[in-house]
Amino acid sequence: MLVQEKNRIQAPGNKFLKAHIQEIIDVLKEKLAVIEELIRERIAGNKIYKLKKQELMTIPGVGEKTAHALLALAPELGTTNRRQIASLMGLAPHTQQSGKKTWYAKTSGGRRSMRPMLPWLLERVTHRLKHFMRVSSTRVRNLS
Repeated sequence: MLVQEKNRIQAPGNKFLKAHIQEIIDVLKEKLAVIEELIRERIAGNKIYKLKKQELMTIPGVGEKTAHALLALAPELGTTNRRQIASLMGLAPHTQQSGKKTWYAKTSGGRRSMRPMLPWLLERVTHRLKHFMRVSSTRVRNLS
């Protein structure tokens, strides 16, 4: 909703509504801040989630918001193997079979709420890893 309102405020012909739309944006930001604080408190109060959050945040590119989203949408992280996680996220191929007929395997199912976040997460992690690799290779070159 916040993105919709930000786009709406920039739309041509909405000059007379700008103040009202800005009020809505401010209220949404306040509510979002309250929700984020509640999530922080909830994770801080649970020893297991707190440890999982700390472990997730050691991954380059994974910050507090990403760790919170992963904990909320995939609490199984750390307790299941990579194949099960891939299947839960809808990334594992599943064969389509009916009697003697077998079709190509396709990715399907999984948690739909998590799938849109995965490309963004992958982009952030690879960006951070590329930076890390660049810095590390520079240090190695400087040593020799």
